[in-house]
Amino acid sequence: MDNYEWDGDIYPYECEVCESRVTKTAKHCRVCNRCVDDFDHHCPYINNCVGGTNYGYFIKLVMSTMFLTWMHMGTSIYLIIHFSWESSHVTASHMTVFSKTIFDQVSIVLYVSLGFNFLISVFVTCLMVYHAYLWKKGISTWVYIQAQREGQKAEKEAADTASESGQSVSRRDSVAANRKAMSESIDKRMSFKGPNSTLYKVAGD
Repeated sequence: MDNYEWDGDIYPYECEVCESRVTKTAKHCRVCNRCVDDFDHHCPYINNCVGGTNYGYFIKLVMSTMFLTWMHMGTSIYLIIHFSWESSHVTASHMTVFSKTIFDQVSIVLYVSLGFNFLISVFVTCLMVYHAYLWKKGISTWVYIQAQREGQKAEKEAADTASESGQSVSRRDSVAANRKAMSESIDKRMSFKGPNSTLYKVAGD
């Protein structure tokens, strides 16, 4: 890190909070209280920031969790069918090994785990699809969230303007204003030559 500190070409900015030398794609995280290069988002589930260094590992974690929950759901469904809905001689063969109480308890655990894994798999799959969408657009989570806020602000301003003039804004116009503001915000942030954060100043100033 000592070499990076003096490299003004690669790390031209300085954070006013932690006094780190950073690139224009970095951002200071208020939760971690440190700057993260190529900042994407702060993830509460891993209690860490996700950026250029560990984004690939984060995606692998999400993807592996998604496949594991799918596998667990498939196994639970198979065992439920095997224990409950197949021919009576299969159930009878299990009863010779397990008591009825244990057999019922296992069945309840399978149903509970199936429901729990279904909820987790929906969440993780949506998260994976969301990041695939961001990858396709070539933007980070932080850029998208900022654009979303700009879109909501533009939608509210359009509604307020219409209300002041005694008119009503249709849902279609409201959505159009939101999407236009989001698109403009993304284009502005992607083409902006300066740093991501207002906390950054040119090193040496």
